Amino acid sequence: MNGTPANSGTYWVVQVAHITSNYDFFQNAEYYLSHITIDVSVDLDALDDTYLRLDCTNDPLDTELEIKTPDFGAAALTLTGKRDNVNNATATITFRNQIDTAEAYVGYLTYRTSGSAAGYFKFNQDVDLGDKGLHSVARIRMQPGGYIGSAANPRLTFHNATSGNEGEGLLVVPRPSSARRGFAIRGNDATSTEQDILYTYTNATGPDAVNYIGKMDSDNNLVNLGKVKQLAGSTTVLIGTTCNWRKGGLDDTTLDRQYFGIERANSTTSQVGYGSVLYLNKLIAIDGTLQRMDKYTPTDSSLLEVWSGNELWFKSLLDPTTYKVAQRNPDEIVCDFTSYYPIVSKGGTNWSTSTYYKLILTGMKYTG
Repeated sequence: MNGTPANSGTYWVVQVAHITSNYDFFQNAEYYLSHITIDVSVDLDALDDTYLRLDCTNDPLDTELEIKTPDFGAAALTLTGKRDNVNNATATITFRNQIDTAEAYVGYLTYRTSGSAAGYFKFNQDVDLGDKGLHSVARIRMQPGGYIGSAANPRLTFHNATSGNEGEGLLVVPRPSSARRGFAIRGNDATSTEQDILYTYTNATGPDAVNYIGKMDSDNNLVNLGKVKQLAGSTTVLIGTTCNWRKGGLDDTTLDRQYFGIERANSTTSQVGYGSVLYLNKLIAIDGTLQRMDKYTPTDSSLLEVWSGNELWFKSLLDPTTYKVAQRNPDEIVCDFTSYYPIVSKGGTNWSTSTYYKLILTGMKYTG
């Protein structure tokens, strides 16, 4: 064909170039076609059931192109390009809008491979998954300043830090509105109820807060301010001015008064110089009230002093790890001293069950 076919009304005019070996005067002739007869015995659908070949010089399709398999099997569209680098696409699908064909609104789905390395797909516009999931992701590589958000709100931003200064964090949780919890870690509380055990809270005025309510017993646990106050709070001194010594600890008949026992384990001696265990029921707090000893706990600096009149008879350091309620009497505590040998002792003297002694217990903390 030498030109575009023309419709004369009753037939199409097609200009063709006809070349023969003997007759060159037919090289530019017009042939008039009134109709074309197609041999219906030819199965047109069976001509090529593998590939659909489109001449890219023709006008575009008017509506849509559907590739449908005649039976079970995968319908395939293959784009085969040729590149030795990934700077340009090996294959491209272009999406345009007829209303505005400006390059800023054109969408490209490209595949890039150099032919010697694994390739990858590249989009030049945002991708909306329509409330669907993204599965089997091996890694997500964020651009500096990129974020994971909820709707249009950034919730977690990623950065390449160049220093350790303020605002140079690699992973940043932006501040939400006031009176909100931001970053939160869930966990079980002491009653095995799941709740936020570590979270940020934004205050309307003043500094924001980071709160923790998890376990605070181990050396590796976090602690909150309340626990710090409990551990580092001021200690108190407990005093007993009319205490009686009792051999073998205390019993129920003596709980209305202040009794104590200082003994050496597995020993029957009542000598003042031998004392490794303390038994005690009640002492007077600084406010003047008689206190049960199971409401207090010693610290590493807790000392017991026993005076007889103006003379110090006994002084020794308590071991806080052994302080406990006695099994034989719930109103009595028992505690070891840190050493069999006291700091001060009145040698060659025995405890008397008929003498009033004054006890001073220092460095004690109230536990309630």
